[in-house]
Amino acid sequence: MLRSINKHYEDKLGASDGEIGHVKDFYFDDQSCQAKKWIGSFAAALGGLDTLVFAGGIGENAPPVRERICEGLDFLGIKLDKARNKKNAAMIFTNAGRVKVRVIHTNEELMIARSVLRSCPAITAGERN
Repeated sequence: MLRSINKHYEDKLGASDGEIGHVKDFYFDDQSCQAKKWIGSFAAALGGLDTLVFAGGIGENAPPVRERICEGLDFLGIKLDKARNKKNAAMIFTNAGRVKVRVIHTNEELMIARSVLRSCPAITAGERN
């Protein structure tokens, strides 16, 4: 979905009684709400959280998205250090937080290649046609 809104990202949205915001604000509000639902769901299923990890393109490179996702999750023990978050530090939680919040670099292309190799034993055995 992110690619589909890129050209409209800075567009203003309006209503009959005036401007109501930018596309990016509504997109990230929806995105962070969905992420919060997943975090809450996993926290409930696991009986709490020890660590929250942000990875991948947005997780690694979008401090505002990480901040919006963590907003309001203090009750789970998530306390974001805004200065560390803005710097894309590896550890972005405050010392007062019970839950470690980390940003971990991932090499998605390598992970996909490894997954393909695992699912195709003939390739890994050297039987290439």
